[in-house]
Amino acid sequence: MKKLTIVGSGILGLSIAEFFSRNVYKGSEIQIISDNNLLAGSYAASANLATKGQLFGRDKHFQIKLDSKKIYFEWLENLIKEANLDFKINQLFQIGLGTDFFFTEEERDKHFLRVKQNEYDLNSLNLPLDFIEKKGLREITYKNEAWVNAKELMSLLKVVLDKRKVTFINKIFTKDDYSCLHSKDDKHNLVFCTGAWTENILQELSLPIPEKMQKKKRLSVGSTFFGKNLFDNYDNNYVLFERISKNMKRKVTFSGKNENQSISSSTVKIENLSENYNSELKKENMQILELATTILEKDPLLSTVKNLTYKTGFRVGYGHSEIVVEKLNIKNKNISCFVCAGAHKSGFLFAPKVGKMLENILYKHF
Repeated sequence: MKKLTIVGSGILGLSIAEFFSRNVYKGSEIQIISDNNLLAGSYAASANLATKGQLFGRDKHFQIKLDSKKIYFEWLENLIKEANLDFKINQLFQIGLGTDFFFTEEERDKHFLRVKQNEYDLNSLNLPLDFIEKKGLREITYKNEAWVNAKELMSLLKVVLDKRKVTFINKIFTKDDYSCLHSKDDKHNLVFCTGAWTENILQELSLPIPEKMQKKKRLSVGSTFFGKNLFDNYDNNYVLFERISKNMKRKVTFSGKNENQSISSSTVKIENLSENYNSELKKENMQILELATTILEKDPLLSTVKNLTYKTGFRVGYGHSEIVVEKLNIKNKNISCFVCAGAHKSGFLFAPKVGKMLENILYKHF
């Protein structure tokens, strides 16, 4: 019998389990081992599928994002039908207009020149020439931005996986767990989907670090604020709405539906997971809330800031890699190890496609 162990229950781990339990390992043994760390990026996320102009030229995963976005609706419809739950698609996923709002026309034009691609680049990606446009004096608009309700999507996936008899084990994956897999005679695939903790776990298990993870690491911690009916001037049709500070080094992303709005803050870079970051993050959060209030024509947050709830999570990136899917070179004929890690909440970008990405790598080595 085929056996698959996934370490980590964030969006990548759940999405991989969904694909393999539906296709490759249907009816076989799949288990997810996770301590459900509340500081994990997926649990603190207010996710979005940004496919903005600055990603055109330098992001090699851009096409996968576009492909994922095209099948998101169908993927979710099938999950909802299988779960037999009263979920509505637009509560989980929306495509609409994204807007960047700048303090000055000069700053807007400078940013526009940086992100706007020439017609050849746009045509090569099968994108409309008006995908990114200036609007008014201080705005840039992006067509077909997308938003995902991270919490609800993960809840839906867990219901589906439970129906498919995927086993959830609530614990930290240890050396003893790894040794137990080694001692068995049957073949086993082990996938680490542990985000910012991946490097630490691999080191503890004396496993090699993936090549992509040996690039310059950007480990950070950030907060997402949640609240209901935060904005008096909230437009129920928009999906993403970014406000950018004067020096363009800080921005606030408003997203969601009226019943579940959120503000994603910028992140604070840290050196390691045990570092004391609280005071710096608290200062950053206050500046984010100030930017959110002062940049709007009204001040809808002033009376509701105290009522906001927030989640804090660790995120990690490697160079410009938004996702790492790689096989580890270990010497054991019965076990194959893989790493699948997203960067800065990007797991939601690839959720419908990540299982196929892993399958392609898995079979390339057999």
